[in-house]
This record gives sequence, structure tokens and C-alpha cells, in this order.
Amino acid sequence: MAELTGKNNEIKILHHIASRTGAHPGSGHVPTLLDQFKVEGVNGEHDVLVLPIIGPNLEAMYDEGPAAIRKSIKSIMYQVALGTSFLHDSGVVYGGRKPVPPVIQSETHR
Repeated sequence: MAELTGKNNEIKILHHIASRTGAHPGSGHVPTLLDQFKVEGVNGEHDVLVLPIIGPNLEAMYDEGPAAIRKSIKSIMYQVALGTSFLHDSGVVYGGRKPVPPVIQSETHR
């Protein structure tokens, strides 16, 4: 959304996460920012975030049968749990009944 350009908390969070990768077993399960730039559109300037492609090709999983799907789902859920643990340990949190921006805790409050 053009009105979020320059105010986008996601960019700050992605830079914060990038500064903390490596030490936690879940750090490799959270996408990292590859690049960022701005484009001018009819509604104004927009932030563009370049992230790696994540996840398996779901169509290919169906061709492998139910056992492969179950194995993949277990692996994906394990990776999600590790990634969530890394985000929590990095001070990135999300909660509430309605969408709220994530908060980065300062190092002094840890």
C-alpha cells in the first residue's frame, strides 16, 4: 500500500531478523530480505521487498502419494515451530484479536 511506504514496520523487522541469524536453530526457517526497492505507481510510491521462494511445490507432493504428504506436513510443521521460536527469541511478536503490527523489543528490555 502506497500510504505505508516509508512507514513499513516489516522492513525494520526483516533487517532486525537478518542481524540475529545463525545462533538459533530456527533462524534458517525464517525468510530473509534479499533486496528492497521502491516503485512509482498510479497510487504513489510503493516499497517492494524481495524474499526467497519458500515451501515445496504442493502439486508435486500430491503425485508422491499420501505417505509423502504426511511426511512433508510433519517436516513443515517442525520448521514452522523452529522459525516461530527464533522470532520469539529475537523479540518479534504478534498477537491480539485484530491484526496489529509486530513489535521489536529493545535489547534493554530482554
